[in-house]
Amino acid sequence: AYPYGKPDGNHWGPAITIFETTSGTPFFFNFHQGDVGHTTVFGPTGSGKTVIMAFLILQAYRVNPRLKTIVFDKDRGLDIMVRAAGGTYMALEPGEPSGWNPLLLDDTEENRVFLYGLLSFMLKPSKEGENLTPQEEAIIRNAIKSVLKTKDRSYRRLSSLRALLAGSERTEGSLIARLDKWVRHGPYAWLFDNADDNLHISRPMIGFDMTSILDDPTVRTAALLYMFHRLDAIYDGKAPIINLMDEAWKLLDDDEFKRTMKDYFKTIRK
Repeated sequence: AYPYGKPDGNHWGPAITIFETTSGTPFFFNFHQGDVGHTTVFGPTGSGKTVIMAFLILQAYRVNPRLKTIVFDKDRGLDIMVRAAGGTYMALEPGEPSGWNPLLLDDTEENRVFLYGLLSFMLKPSKEGENLTPQEEAIIRNAIKSVLKTKDRSYRRLSSLRALLAGSERTEGSLIARLDKWVRHGPYAWLFDNADDNLHISRPMIGFDMTSILDDPTVRTAALLYMFHRLDAIYDGKAPIINLMDEAWKLLDDDEFKRTMKDYFKTIRK
């Protein structure tokens, strides 16, 4: 006997697509087993894993047009698919402005808490085992509060925080010295020190290519923290969601990615 699948009555209704078995009989494919939709594609290099994933995603929109897809891409393998489907695709390249600016978030308690967590990570002491001092924590919180309260959008950027950290020391390893890596001409300034924020999450498909930063844990984790904070707004239960990870093994090296995905996999069953 050959597998047959389930043509209808699935978690998303009809089968996502039909494959042909080696005996020439149809197999009705679905992502879900019951209400759990975790799916993994294995295969050697060059076997077409990315192609089959793209095909299955686009077939899923045929079944459920309200679908939202988040693509974590590698080597821009799914760039064309995302753009052709009317989605937004962002490739993070060191030195090239990302178009992201977390300080343009609305002034809410939730966003203040997030920004404190993000800046605490970015401004943590470089020496292993050292943490922010209570004084540094207070300075960061007050700086966030001041920036978010301003009506002048041109002031709401990472480099504006520098003046607000004036109460801290200017010695090597001070808050200002740590911030300098992330603003103006610093090596990480391209990530968040931008005038506008172009991370739009309203499109039906959103793609991120992180190939160039996968081996830099500092930039990678900072980018993921902001990404996940913005994407949280999508996980509202109003539409079915697909999280697609191409070459997932590399992303799962990141503790933040691993923690967040583990939580999503346990709690999101759409």
